[in-house]
This record gives sequence, structure tokens and C-alpha cells, in this order.
Amino acid sequence: MRLVTGGRAAETRRLILGEGSIVAGSNVETYYEDLLWKTRREGCGPSLVVSTSQSEALDAGRRTAVRDRVDHIIRDIDGRLLCRNSYRDLPNIR
Repeated sequence: MRLVTGGRAAETRRLILGEGSIVAGSNVETYYEDLLWKTRREGCGPSLVVSTSQSEALDAGRRTAVRDRVDHIIRDIDGRLLCRNSYRDLPNIR
């Protein structure tokens, strides 16, 4: 798995572990592009995760969506919507 950061390790940590939200309330989308599986905020350009493995990209997308309580949109290789999982109404767990 390759994390896209713009060259800064601290930025990668913030993107993946949630130390500050890039776009609060934006859904997370996992999709296939340029022979790679990618996960990003819906409507945002840069990918949070880029991987050759679909399962890694899906797992990262699910974890991000659960953490931020948004929807996880999953697309197939052709860009068609496969499913939309909502994590908006999860109970508070501390």
C-alpha cells in the first residue's frame, strides 16, 4: 500500500489516522483508476490511499468512514456504484 502525502510523513499520519479532517462530513469513495484501487474524500482530488489491492483500499475507506461517521461509496472497475454503506448513525463508543 502506498500512501499519498505530497512528501510529508506527518501529513500521511493526519490523513490516515484522522488527526484533523480534510473535509468534514465528506463521504469516502473507493474506486479503481489507472490500474490501482484508490480511496478519497468524495469531491476531493488527492487520494488518501493508493493500492494494488482492492481489499486494502476498501478497508482503509471503511475505517475512515466509520471514524468520521460518513458514507463509504464503493465503485467497481468500470466506475459503477456497487454499494453505499452509511456509518452516520453509529453509537458513541469510547
